[in-house]
This record gives sequence, C-alpha cells and structure tokens, in this order.
Amino acid sequence: MTSKFYRPNNVLEQRETSPARVYTDGFLYENLETILPKSSNREFKVLDIGCGSGYVRKIFYDLGYKIDYTGLDVKKHKHFDDGDRYAEQSKFITSPIEEYNTGEKFDFIISMFALEHIEDDKLASKKMSQMLGENGVQFHMVPSKFSFMVYFAHGYRRYNPRILSSMFADARIWRVCGLFSFMVHFVLITFMKRALKTTIIYRSGLYPKILKVANFLDKFLPIFPIAYIVIAKNSK
Repeated sequence: MTSKFYRPNNVLEQRETSPARVYTDGFLYENLETILPKSSNREFKVLDIGCGSGYVRKIFYDLGYKIDYTGLDVKKHKHFDDGDRYAEQSKFITSPIEEYNTGEKFDFIISMFALEHIEDDKLASKKMSQMLGENGVQFHMVPSKFSFMVYFAHGYRRYNPRILSSMFADARIWRVCGLFSFMVHFVLITFMKRALKTTIIYRSGLYPKILKVANFLDKFLPIFPIAYIVIAKNSK
C-alpha cells in the first residue's frame, strides 16, 4: 500500500502544538469540504474518538458546518465544555471505544493520535465502520514508526501503510512531516523538554515561523514522517 506526502499550503499559526498536529489541522482546513461536501442547512453527525478538548469542533465551525457532535474519551478534558458553542449540539460520553455501543450512525468519525492508545484497535476499527452512516467518512491521524524518536513511549503501537490498509478498506493514506519538520519536533520539543527542561521556543511566537520554514524545506526531503493521515469512506 502506497502513501502520498502531504505538505500544507499554509502553516497555521499555532504554538505549543506538534508539527504533525499543526499540519493535520491544516489538512482539515484545506480539504474537509472536499472530503465531506456541505449541503445547505444539513447538520452532520460527528463522532470524535479520544476527543480530548474536542477542539475539532472549531474547525467545522470555521468552515461553516453545522454539526451534532459526540466526543468519546475515557476522561473528560477540563476545557471540553468551552467548545460547545461551535456545535449545534454537543455531548461528551465517558467510555473507551471498545465498550461504546450505539444505534446512531455518523457522517464523520475522527481520531487524532488516539488509535495507538486503544488496546484492541482492530475491534475499534470494526466498530467505527459499523457506526458509519451511508457515504460517511472516517478520518484518523496515527503515529508512524519514526515517531519513536520524538515521542518515545506513546501508546501500544505505531503504524505503517500496510497495517492501515488492512484496518480500513479502500483507505487513502498521506505521510505527514518531512525531515525538517521531524528535526523541529526532535530539537525544539523532545530534546529541549527532556534534556534542557524548557519549552521556551515551542511556546513562543518564533515557533510558527520556524515551522513554516521547515514545511517549505520538507518538499525536498519528504522522509521520516511522524504521522499518517488515513481517510476511509463508506461507499454504501
């Protein structure tokens, strides 16, 4: 199974956010309307696995979507309720995906660096496929094997295109981050935080500027991806 390399056209001005997540957020801003075409007055049902703060609600809001949002996680994030204003309806459910059962069908199921924390990810992918509605879309961001060097211990596993294609039928897969973005993460986040006990650059206004340069240079060396984006559609 092959994968394409994704490099955002415009790097979002985000601090204290890893390169892979900044770029994946950018992917959604640039491509969501193609992946999930809008229709007038339609309310889309969205399930966010391992939702954390549920910040993806704002991405949908910024792009003009009306959503009925369900956030699923083992613990409610302290800022989850702050994002309620970005959805027509918003609810949080405390449950691991393996134990979550519902008769609802969703138009969009998303997870961001969550599948690797699910012990039985094969069961999770099966359940998500069953919960996907007609012409529904799954969108997942997962760590690659190269992410060991920036995240060290992080969940149960890492992924590659072969594994992802076995989990999601007819999946489209993108590599996220090239060599220079990888180095930004390793030096400014991993090394500085662990060895120097500081994240001063990561938290500063300089960080997005550095990331923009790294993103530009990545096109010359699109290697050592930190993450993969995988999209799978229900063609029924």
